[in-house]
Amino acid sequence: MLEYKPDFDEVRARHEAWWHGEVIDRALAWITAPNGREGPPFPRKTHASFRERWFDTEYQLDCADAWMSRTAYVGDSLP
Repeated sequence: MLEYKPDFDEVRARHEAWWHGEVIDRALAWITAPNGREGPPFPRKTHASFRERWFDTEYQLDCADAWMSRTAYVGDSLP
């Protein structure tokens, strides 16, 4: 995750404070947008059923990696 969110420790501290009803330096701000970079290809795989697709862990991880690599996580957003 640190590859996609280099300031993770700072963001984690803000999230933990929020869960405790506190504010460190500002309110949380979640902003995501396409980052304009090309990432790994989205997997192309045919599944016999919707259930099989959602329980195919390797497929889901490949989809998540392709999506996260193309997303800018701004402010306190997390992958």
